[in-house]
Amino acid sequence: MTKKLSFIIWLCAVLCLLYCILASRPLGKELHFTSVWTVSSEPKTEFFPDLMNDSSVAGEAENKKAPAKKTPSATEGAGEADSKIDFSNAIPFKMAQNLGYFTPDGKVLSNISFPYKAAISADSYAVYGMDNETIDIFSPDGSKSGQIDRPGFLFFHGKDKFLLLPGGASFAELEDSGKIKWIYEYTAPLTALSSSESAVIAGYADGKLITFDHDGKIDQELTPSGSDYPVILGAAVSKSGDKIAALCGQGGQRFIIAEKIKGHTEITFHEYMEKPLSRQVLIAFKDDESAVYYDTEGGLKIAGTKNKKSDLLPLKGRILSIQESDTKDGNVYVLSRNDSEYTVTAVEPFSVNAGSFSFKATTACLTVKKGSLYVGRDGQISRIDVSYK
Repeated sequence: MTKKLSFIIWLCAVLCLLYCILASRPLGKELHFTSVWTVSSEPKTEFFPDLMNDSSVAGEAENKKAPAKKTPSATEGAGEADSKIDFSNAIPFKMAQNLGYFTPDGKVLSNISFPYKAAISADSYAVYGMDNETIDIFSPDGSKSGQIDRPGFLFFHGKDKFLLLPGGASFAELEDSGKIKWIYEYTAPLTALSSSESAVIAGYADGKLITFDHDGKIDQELTPSGSDYPVILGAAVSKSGDKIAALCGQGGQRFIIAEKIKGHTEITFHEYMEKPLSRQVLIAFKDDESAVYYDTEGGLKIAGTKNKKSDLLPLKGRILSIQESDTKDGNVYVLSRNDSEYTVTAVEPFSVNAGSFSFKATTACLTVKKGSLYVGRDGQISRIDVSYK
């Protein structure tokens, strides 16, 4: 009896010691959102309460209030450059019928209203109406940098600029000056258009996918079958231009990934949608081409290009923006909307929901840059830093 009791005591002591050793090991670092500043998108000096402290925001964050800073006056209109303002590090925004630029420290450099259509990127913007026969392009400081000499609808994607031509079946890639680099004319309506560093991808209502290099040379052509009614509802091309992804068809709708193998394009992954969509969807490759992110009914779907598997990250509403961080963590940030509630979600590789916050708004936008999230909503812009602690 004494030996048995001694054994139990020694066993308990060993287990306690093991527990203390394991418990003392540091836990993995967790993602934190830190609100830095919130300003009006109008160029004023007023600073608002932090977005993360707003009563309409769901989620937790640390708060670091910035002191009020004087913001330079805005460029009063397109074509009027202000030499006193430094636009070299400007970040673009577009909300409802206003666009402009601001700096990482919360200085709103410009805010321009437009009555009809507009496009904006880090290096230029354009505003135009229904009857424009030409479209002027402006630098962030408001100086005219070019002109497009034909009508159409502008689409800026990163550094790339496109003009969707009247009729809905043809498009052109533009130089920064607005001069047309090349045009591709087709017969079926254009239903998807995207680009990467190396390539451009177009999808059509007849189910055809075509990729081009940035000189307009066709690189890949594919017509995925398997649906009752062929139509491309979304498409993306990888950074190298070798991989493409698309949401295809109605009646047996499926998502596909295809790769260029020995000069031929082959479908390497596909899955049928349990709840098909009848609208255009957003699709984006990771920079390292290891995964594709796309909008589905019920959330964000992530498909691996190597393991050929997919995961669903539940999110409510429609996905409006998918942006990869330019820091080494490899996170992807998603802006989604469900009625009047917007949610920003941090997705760690491969498909881990690392954290999110929500807010009420009628319009919103998201920019990810150097470890910070810049969130626009209803005439306000907030900077939220991301860190691991």
